[in-house]
Amino acid sequence: MRKSYTNRKRFSVPPAPHRSKISNGSAVLSGIDGRSAPARRFKNLYQDYLKRTAGEHDELCKQLATLIVRREAIDAAMIRGEPINDFDLVRISSCINRTLARLQRLIGESEPEHERRRPLHDYLASREAAE
Repeated sequence: MRKSYTNRKRFSVPPAPHRSKISNGSAVLSGIDGRSAPARRFKNLYQDYLKRTAGEHDELCKQLATLIVRREAIDAAMIRGEPINDFDLVRISSCINRTLARLQRLIGESEPEHERRRPLHDYLASREAAE
């Protein structure tokens, strides 16, 4: 005889106390208590970018905050005179720029005027006019 599964409880979202801290929003990353200076900096950056996106693009905000904290750690090491990997510095800086540009496109922010690229013929025409 076949067992009937009709009496089985349906899946439901557990109440907040029974969900993980990440799901509740009380922890941003698992296994991090948030008391170290880099953890606090990460949390501030993450919350700032999340607020700018009106709570959307959570993973992109985490990625950007992580990259910025890492870049700041490399900058601090360089200032202390410690050897750093130049390729890591360049790679992380490029990732920050691309991630920030993507986030700005997603939320509809435009680039500042001085960062917009002009067509080459406009640039050359402005140089000729200046001469």
